[in-house]
Amino acid sequence: MGSKNGKKKGLGPLPTLFVGVGPCAERTLSEFSGLARRLTIPIQGPFGLVLADSYCEDLFKCDWPWVSDFKIPDASVLRDRSEFVGRDDAKLLTLLSSLVRRLRSVGQVADPGGPGRLRMCGNVLLDLSDPGVVPSAVRLMQALRKVDPALDVTVLGLTDRTAVTDSTCDSKWFDVWKQLLADLQNEPLAQRVYLLDGCDAERTWLERPEQLHQLGAEFLLHHGLTCRSLLRQGERARTAVTESLLHVCGSFGCRTIQADLSVVAERIAEKVAAEDLRDLYARPLPDGWAESLDEQSQSLVERIAGICEKAHQTRAASSNDRRDRSGGLLPGDTEIDEAVAKAIRNVCSREPLPSLCHFFSCLQPKLGKLLTRYRLWERVRIRRSVADAFRRQESSTYEPMRTWMSQPETEWADRFTPQQGDVSHVAVGRPASRMGYLGGMLFLMIGLASISAGLIAREMLFVIGGGLLSLAASVLMTLPTGWVRHPRNRIREGQDVSASGPMAAYRKRPGRWGFCVAAGTILAGLVGLTWPLWPGEWTSISTVWAVATAVIASVGIASVIGCPSQTHPDRVDRREALGHVSPPAWRCRGAGVACLALAWVVFCLGLPTPSAPQSTLQWVSHCVGLVLVAGGTGWILLPRTGYAYFVDRVPKMPLPLVGGIGHPAGNHDMGPQLAAMTGWINRLTLEPSRLPGAAATARVPRGREILFDFLAADWEDQLAEAFRMALEARSGKSLLALALQPALWTECVTKELQDPHATSRDLTCVFTLQAVKAWIESHTLAELLSLIKVDVERFAQMSVRLAVPHWPTPRLEPDFSAGVIAVAKPLWDLLAPVTQAAGPVPIVPLDWDIRSDAIVVVRIVQGLTEGWRGFPGLPGQAREADVGHVGQREPS
Repeated sequence: MGSKNGKKKGLGPLPTLFVGVGPCAERTLSEFSGLARRLTIPIQGPFGLVLADSYCEDLFKCDWPWVSDFKIPDASVLRDRSEFVGRDDAKLLTLLSSLVRRLRSVGQVADPGGPGRLRMCGNVLLDLSDPGVVPSAVRLMQALRKVDPALDVTVLGLTDRTAVTDSTCDSKWFDVWKQLLADLQNEPLAQRVYLLDGCDAERTWLERPEQLHQLGAEFLLHHGLTCRSLLRQGERARTAVTESLLHVCGSFGCRTIQADLSVVAERIAEKVAAEDLRDLYARPLPDGWAESLDEQSQSLVERIAGICEKAHQTRAASSNDRRDRSGGLLPGDTEIDEAVAKAIRNVCSREPLPSLCHFFSCLQPKLGKLLTRYRLWERVRIRRSVADAFRRQESSTYEPMRTWMSQPETEWADRFTPQQGDVSHVAVGRPASRMGYLGGMLFLMIGLASISAGLIAREMLFVIGGGLLSLAASVLMTLPTGWVRHPRNRIREGQDVSASGPMAAYRKRPGRWGFCVAAGTILAGLVGLTWPLWPGEWTSISTVWAVATAVIASVGIASVIGCPSQTHPDRVDRREALGHVSPPAWRCRGAGVACLALAWVVFCLGLPTPSAPQSTLQWVSHCVGLVLVAGGTGWILLPRTGYAYFVDRVPKMPLPLVGGIGHPAGNHDMGPQLAAMTGWINRLTLEPSRLPGAAATARVPRGREILFDFLAADWEDQLAEAFRMALEARSGKSLLALALQPALWTECVTKELQDPHATSRDLTCVFTLQAVKAWIESHTLAELLSLIKVDVERFAQMSVRLAVPHWPTPRLEPDFSAGVIAVAKPLWDLLAPVTQAAGPVPIVPLDWDIRSDAIVVVRIVQGLTEGWRGFPGLPGQAREADVGHVGQREPS
């Protein structure tokens, strides 16, 4: 703790060791690390951490120099950095010894008059829900005692039972607790033992396990760090084995209370309104004004009904393309606010309070009917929304599931996800190479030129070689050939094919008419090319020669044109790739080319000595033939490439049913606004006879007190008087005079109807609350506290009572009880001059968290030698007959 002037800038050094055994202990230490990192004052350690499983087989240890560095690692880090100890006591002793030596390496104590060697404190947390924890904890504490016999050890047992845990586990922890007391009784392993249960002395259960962990973390923070010196002064520590362990057993309570200024404002407003404005209800209404108020209420309800119906029709017409609004009000909401403001302004124009009471009495049943009608509209909308949800589920889930289930080979990964097989492939003909085509075209021109040169030079070898070279060139123009495999891209039902991926290229055949024209052109060119080589006179031998040549050439042409294609199991369908050409079977095509070569050789050898064309017509025919052969061959073998998308269409994937059918989210606030307005009017007490009297004061339930309830019993009267004086000084009028102004009532009631927040049933209290809130907001907490005459004894007594220890009610008062009350700076400035008369419980400044405006109450109890009452469903603990023996249970 810091000094009472609140100027201390840090705490420490405080060498402290935290040991956790079991899952509940680990979670409590995790909560403690979160609390420690939020402290605003630096606390010097060093701080060590030891985490062990319930059977003390794996051990994790680490240390930090400051409490702000304290952090529980993630589960994966714990697994990786934990060391296996098993039953090796020597290894356990070595690990703990190295950690304790590091914690002992703290420098010299800042106070020269203090002890030269700091006594290290240890906190051992045990998960009592696991029976294996006790032997592991005793083994760890025995090792710690060997390492440092002067270690001050505090044991904290956690039952880990709350309102949500199974009731069958209630008795298990008690057996583990008795075993722990029996093992600790015979050896001086711990100076004190505390128990934290989810049920306190008033039989109030903690709702969730997180609250139990939070409470244990607060005890470690205050008992081990922030309030250590103050709590240790009132504690009793076990010094001898002959002393009963129950003397130092106990439990604790921690409570933090905030200064809730909103509650302060409401209670002051109720007090002032009951004393100053109650007579306004008795003022009479002007003649004929009640009938006018009835008409105004009817007009307001009709106006709101028209706005709601119009908004409902507009929303139903545009339900397909509506957009969610982001925080703004719809036109319908604005119109309702304007209608309400106009009606309240008219009502408050004469005798505001009685007029409002009569107006709300008339408006209450009419708004109830309107709200019922609106809810019926909402029910119809919800039913339509549910129907739309069912239709969406049918189209997105059930229909695709039926499609997939109709396929027998379908396998399912889960209820809604069918497994798809491997990606299929498609084989297409390799596109022709443009370089090969150009090279073959070059050789074709050389071959045709060689034929012409052979005719002119009368060299048969040139003629034969040129023809064979032309045939080889035609083969070169088609290379390379073969299959190319492409993976099919999967596309869903309804997905555009172009989005599946890039297009795949394949070899494409020439058109039918283009092929026929090109073939005729080649045939005509061959006739014109070979015309000069024809014999002048036809004999029987030349006829046989010509027929043989024609037959061989026909066989070759038929083999080339009608050559079958290669087959492939993944060959593309012609409907997917229009004009696709498969690679040829080269045996058949090679045989056809060989037949054409043989026919050319036979044709050339059967000729007499070649001679150049003799006439102009022959020259023209020869040259035209060369051009036609080259052009026709080039056109037929021109590289043609087609492109296509190869896709694998799969049915639509079913969408999982996530979350079922929830309540449809509306894009408006008229329904909640009407309900809030109607509920606020229904809460009002509009008959003056039913209002409580000015002298009646509502008793605050125990446990719901605010900070001001601890300072003085009459704090409401004191602050109410201060409010009246400030109001008259600022405005020059009393609250009663201000309550006669219609404009103020109009502003106050309109604001509440548009956004109801007040919980009071009195209209005068609603009116007063606005002024009280403005007054409180203009003051700081310290200024408000300075307006109260503090009763320090009341503050100490109620604060200690506030933190009820989580221990069953003892049969006798405990022998030892220690407590501390830490208050924030605004309250400390007020209490500091009178803290000496505060009683046995010390009141100190909350200097470890300067951001807080709360008070922290910590109380511990010890000395349960006389036994305690049993927990729910368990017999009571009997009084010990022997000091050194743990008593047996007997019925209570």
